[in-house]
Amino acid sequence: MKLIPSSLLIAIFSVNTLLYAQTLSGESNDIMAQQLRKQSARWDMNLIEYWTNIGVTDTEEIEKWKLLYQNFLDNYKLPEYSIKNSYKPAYFIAKGFKPEDIQLWTDVGFQLNEISDFLEIGVDTHQEAKLWKDNMSIYEIKEWVKLGIKDSELAQNWKSVVGDIGNASFLIRNGITNTEEVKILKDKGFEIDEIALIIKNNLSLNAIKEWRENDIKDIKKIAILVNGGFDNPKKYLPYKNIYTDHAIKLYQWGIKPNKLIETMSNSNRALFKKELFFKDKERFV
Repeated sequence: MKLIPSSLLIAIFSVNTLLYAQTLSGESNDIMAQQLRKQSARWDMNLIEYWTNIGVTDTEEIEKWKLLYQNFLDNYKLPEYSIKNSYKPAYFIAKGFKPEDIQLWTDVGFQLNEISDFLEIGVDTHQEAKLWKDNMSIYEIKEWVKLGIKDSELAQNWKSVVGDIGNASFLIRNGITNTEEVKILKDKGFEIDEIALIIKNNLSLNAIKEWRENDIKDIKKIAILVNGGFDNPKKYLPYKNIYTDHAIKLYQWGIKPNKLIETMSNSNRALFKKELFFKDKERFV
């Protein structure tokens, strides 16, 4: 029996090891390639896996989506990696849109980003979105929607009455929603803050006129006095030379003012900067 030289054994072992290593390397590369493809399928619209992952298998529909998306990229000249997910076909498909639905929007001048922005604020038809877009920016539209105004005609009505969304916001947040009432008061020359006070305190124009005829012109003061119990200016006139909050307390306590009380009221604020004499009826009396 002849022995195989050790050098030959080593050579055979080396060859086998190399072949085994190449086999493992090939399998590893295949796994890596599969993983890379799986990752790419999340964003690469040229891969069929991208579309099957989001439930689209019809090749004609896929081509329509790709064309819509490419037109959007070409219009804004943006690299694909910079596009928000909410501007991509998968976003619209998840909301039940077909390419034909998006085409209705693009035919009247909307791009995918604008469509997405409108959908996010609850405007889901191209007709309604067109009414909004013809009159204001998407930023302003979002501000109106935050105020609870989701109708473009109502937003325009507010703008025509009060001038801008800032004034409308102030009134709406104060619970004022009747634009006709606001318009009447604005046409009478009242400022926005005065209008809010008049409506919130249910002050009539006749009552305001009567107060102003008796030299009480500030709407805020009129509102405070009315809420304090002075339902007409004649009842307030005997108290007009003392501080408003003191006048209300005295009126509610049933105490008529005099020169001494007027002096007490004025010195209370001027000298002491805090309430001393008018804390309660018992101490005052």
